[in-house]
Amino acid sequence: MLELVATEPSVAARLLRTLAATVRDLDDRLTDPTVRDVPARVATWLVRRALRSFERRGMIEIGPGEVTVPDHHALARVAAG
Repeated sequence: MLELVATEPSVAARLLRTLAATVRDLDDRLTDPTVRDVPARVATWLVRRALRSFERRGMIEIGPGEVTVPDHHALARVAAG
């Protein structure tokens, strides 16, 4: 694994993005119960799940404090039903 990461910059970048997302998710899970009520936590969980689904399908990209839409057409098709 280390050799692959060392020789393939795209693999290293993807690994870093995945690790960063995991750390953010864990941080949210640890702090959420102490600062939010149950309805707010459930709403946050549902929104994240929907956004992650769109991200996995390549319709959006989620970054720190922003969401970009590289595939407007695919997202519009989902919205149209």
